[in-house]
Amino acid sequence: MDEQIDRENQKVGTGFRPSLSFYHQNSEGTGCALKLELVPAVSGSGGYVFATFAQQLTVASKGGSGKGAKATFDWKNAIIVKLDIGDLTEMIMVFRGVRESIEDGKGLYHESDRAVTIIRLEHLIEPVPAYRFGASRKLKSGDGVKRISILLSVAESLSLSLSLESMLGIIAFGIPKDPPRQIQPERSINYTKGTRPAGDIDVRMRL
Repeated sequence: MDEQIDRENQKVGTGFRPSLSFYHQNSEGTGCALKLELVPAVSGSGGYVFATFAQQLTVASKGGSGKGAKATFDWKNAIIVKLDIGDLTEMIMVFRGVRESIEDGKGLYHESDRAVTIIRLEHLIEPVPAYRFGASRKLKSGDGVKRISILLSVAESLSLSLSLESMLGIIAFGIPKDPPRQIQPERSINYTKGTRPAGDIDVRMRL
């Protein structure tokens, strides 16, 4: 199933979904926004993270009395990728410095019935230390390739890395629920007349 359609289907009946977003707008309108949404594992299905890349649509404007319009992003035409625990582990290795990029720059290969998507994360030194995270998608029915990426600062990359690491347990095992507490019914020991030990009392046990 296409990841974009899959995400729309997952909206039904899911309730609250934790998310983390980064917004990078600029005056040229060439910025990008990134949104990550956590979907915990459930019985019979592993969890994952939806990463949505959206290009900047409009620039911010200043109005009178300090009022103005904020920059907007093209979420309707965004690239949405579905990252499982293996994909996220590859990303964490880059953030931890085990690798400079995912698969030596080749990225993560995702294929659906409609498109081929490559997800890339790389550590940059010049012009400033940062991490570039992005995706490119080519529809099988067309020739063009759509690319969107965001440049994350060292501080942003650290917050993203720590967030992903904290998600791994939920993606692998879901959100544990306490088993229902079983209460043992009261019981008493009945003695026949003349057989009850002196000083004995009824025993009532309850968890």
